[in-house]
This record gives sequence, structure tokens and C-alpha cells, in this order.
Amino acid sequence: MIAQRLKPETAAIAVIPAEPTHAYALRALSLTAYYATTEEAAFWYKPEEFISRMQAFPEGQFVAVHLPTNEIVGYTSGMRFNFDPSVPFTETWDHTTGFG
Repeated sequence: MIAQRLKPETAAIAVIPAEPTHAYALRALSLTAYYATTEEAAFWYKPEEFISRMQAFPEGQFVAVHLPTNEIVGYTSGMRFNFDPSVPFTETWDHTTGFG
């Protein structure tokens, strides 16, 4: 892992490609960042959804790792899909993302 090769003296946080092993930490971070209730948490940010994104578009998924603790402290998630600006975009988020 790239983050383990960097020295904490030179960098406290490293941004690296997301890996499936990060999925549970990404879920926990998302639930904290978006103040999800217990009820919402049952439906939001399943680890499988993060893994699905990594499989569909690995080049667009990154995590920020706090090097001294190896804790995931941030992430970004991108997606690619066909979009025609001349056609109104009316489908749901679930449909657009394939439910994840």
C-alpha cells in the first residue's frame, strides 16, 4: 500500500486509490459525515455499494488515509455514465447508479 511507504514526518495524510478492504471504513465515515440516523443507516452506504463503485470505475475512487493511525479520514467517489444534455435527466439516483 502506498500510504505505508510514506513517512509520517513528511506527510500526515496520503490520498490513495480505494480498495475493497476500505469499504467498511468508508461506510462508517459516510454515516458520520452525513449524520445518518439508525433508520437511515440500515439503507445507506452499504459496503457492497462502495465495492461496486470500485469495480465499475476504479480510476475514480480515492481515500485519504491518516498515516500515523492508518485511519480512513476522507474519500471521493466518481462515476461515469452516458449523458445527453439535450434530454431532460429525470431518472432516480438509484436507477442512475444501478442501486449502488
